[in-house]
Amino acid sequence: MAEVFTMNETPANSEVLNSDEQDSLAVAESLEGGEQSLLAGKFKDPQALEQAYVELQKKLGRTT
Repeated sequence: MAEVFTMNETPANSEVLNSDEQDSLAVAESLEGGEQSLLAGKFKDPQALEQAYVELQKKLGRTT
């Protein structure tokens, strides 16, 4: 027996957020924006990232 599939192509309504959900969303978006200014989530500028990389290479290159 063949199966019949139907699809509803009407656009879904956007969710309505209550005030607590809107506040939480605003906080999450502001935190996300702050993280994007850091490189690799940790370094303020490319020079700091490069310096950390060089230091790590030195540590990994040493034999104990």
